[in-house]
Amino acid sequence: MSSGVISATDYFERRRLGPLAFEALVREREQARSRSHLSLDEELAIRTARVEELRRGVLWRNPGPPAPPPPAKTEPAWSRTAKKKPTYPWTVTLKRNARPGFEVHLSEGVCRSMIDSFSAAAPYRVETGGFLFGNQPLNSFGGSVCHASHPAPNAKHGSTTVSLGSEAAIRDELGLDQEYFRRVGCWHSHPTEDPTPSTADMDAWAQYLWARAGERHFEYVAIIVTPGSGGLGPEFHGWVTHGARGRFVCEPAALSDRSGYCS
Repeated sequence: MSSGVISATDYFERRRLGPLAFEALVREREQARSRSHLSLDEELAIRTARVEELRRGVLWRNPGPPAPPPPAKTEPAWSRTAKKKPTYPWTVTLKRNARPGFEVHLSEGVCRSMIDSFSAAAPYRVETGGFLFGNQPLNSFGGSVCHASHPAPNAKHGSTTVSLGSEAAIRDELGLDQEYFRRVGCWHSHPTEDPTPSTADMDAWAQYLWARAGERHFEYVAIIVTPGSGGLGPEFHGWVTHGARGRFVCEPAALSDRSGYCS
């Protein structure tokens, strides 16, 4: 093998076994010649050890040093500190100072329900909220709300954010029929006196409209409850998001109720 010349028998044996197996066979022959002076017991011990190696899957050839581990994927410092802003297939424009042209009539008990949930969360200084239901769908001029729910059992409350949870869970708990009680919006609280909806608020409202574009949902009502100034109790601020084809506008909405809470 060292001279590069092999016999015809070895040539055909190499083609039959392949290069690696043939080299292993040659090494086995050389080791057998070197063991010719050993006794039968020593030869049997070597062969037994060889069989055990083959059972464990040990290769005949030296596998060489282990491959180095792949380099760890490290993010650049700027990507770890800066959060990527999510992208949506819609846009929401806030018209904070627009004159309200959309009026929402609140049935008796709607404001009382929101006040009870707001008061329960106030000591913990976290946001809370729920869903708004109406008997009729909204139109371009306004609509009515007949029920304001409390947070769902799986809602998540934070100091500056709230996840309202599952609408289905609220319907099951309160027994709200899908046909008679239509979801027309939602409400949530702000721990400060600023009633301006956040970007996350408007994206959530636009997402609801976007997901139901085929159902001709073009308006979505939202009520933000803030601590009243001068200790006069909570204040209610109405907002409406409307639009189509992924271009939405959020602007103030007028609220009215017979109990006088929202007047």
